[in-house]
Amino acid sequence: MHGDPAHMRQFHGGDPPSPSAAWLDLSTGVNPTAYPLCVDPALLARLPRQADLARLLTAARRAYRVPDRWSIIAAPGTHALIAAVAHQRSGTTAVVSPTYGEHEAVFRRTTQVEAVGEPGEGAGADTLVVVNPNNPDGREFGDLAKVCTERATASPDRLTIIDEAFADLVPQMSVIPDGPSRTVVLRSVGKFFGLGGVRLAFAAGDPALIAPLKEAIGPWPVSGPALAVAAALEDGVWANAMRRELRAQRDALDEVLFEAGWTVSGGTDLFRLIDAPDARELHNHLAANRIWSRVFDYNPRWLRLGLPGADLPRLAGALASFSGSHV
Repeated sequence: MHGDPAHMRQFHGGDPPSPSAAWLDLSTGVNPTAYPLCVDPALLARLPRQADLARLLTAARRAYRVPDRWSIIAAPGTHALIAAVAHQRSGTTAVVSPTYGEHEAVFRRTTQVEAVGEPGEGAGADTLVVVNPNNPDGREFGDLAKVCTERATASPDRLTIIDEAFADLVPQMSVIPDGPSRTVVLRSVGKFFGLGGVRLAFAAGDPALIAPLKEAIGPWPVSGPALAVAAALEDGVWANAMRRELRAQRDALDEVLFEAGWTVSGGTDLFRLIDAPDARELHNHLAANRIWSRVFDYNPRWLRLGLPGADLPRLAGALASFSGSHV
């Protein structure tokens, strides 16, 4: 066991100080325009059926362009898959950081974790974890399929995990169509489809790697309502239109931030990252206006804002009334 429970506790977005509807929660990076999912009430009453699960997995395979030689499974959220993978690993883990904190926290339970700045710096680790595009700075890493292949060639025991939670925004960044060896790719419907509450994720990779994860997740991997997400994955027209809409919303948010004197230092089409000495003061100011943003223990200069959607004027007003430093 590496690390202690206190160290491994993580704090995430999505939990404003009170459940009041008056709060505008911009802390999660979840699409404010959720896919209009229709759930058959029967899915709430019966155990999930294999035919419905098969449809979901077929839809995911097509949406993510999973090659025939790879397997894909569903799970109740990305964290369940991270934990299932970590439970089977030992030795050393390199996590390209800073990034989504659960990777380091979970892998510390079974391996020796090292934070690295680039994928190449973790080439010799038994396990390499990369989030692409990265959260919270939006970095995009090219040639990851090559990195995976080189690691697998160097040692058949090495594993590369690529978390593509935000890859629906830039499908061309995914390594899934290349199908590199000794690689597990994680995908989630929570961010792009705005369905974080459904708790649905997928793992795709070599059959030998996916089989033990499937066994660990169990015979009913996801809830009945989650099976209805097949419709969202099959709706390519909605996805293409939403990518255009999110780019437009990102540009509008950037303009509001610029007019308020803030500089965007990173992000994706679902969230923007501000790097400024008064980031904590801005967070407190927004909170006083019932707007919840995301700050980070490891970097007090960082503040992340998700897309406010129709509430952009409300955010603009709160930003305009801030009297602290912007640079």
